[in-house]
Amino acid sequence: MQNHTSPSQPSPHVSASVHHQGIVFFHAKHGQLFAANQTGADIWRGLEQQLSPEHIAEGLRRRYQIPLDAARAHTTRFIAQLTDGRLVERRMA
Repeated sequence: MQNHTSPSQPSPHVSASVHHQGIVFFHAKHGQLFAANQTGADIWRGLEQQLSPEHIAEGLRRRYQIPLDAARAHTTRFIAQLTDGRLVERRMA
């Protein structure tokens, strides 16, 4: 059976606010602000819903009518950026 759960989850120290142009993150513990476009907001929502990166990429493919490989690359890159910024953390099994 395929795992539909993302290995990453939003950090409990992060607040996110989605708006018409994207999303803004505030990391309370580190006092940092981050912003991303609408695609980033879609990926964040997928992580909040505990979707796998593959399911998130499939949603991007449908919404933006882009090739699945491009959607996967965007998803992987953005999750890596969120991880580097300590906005997401590894989900405990």
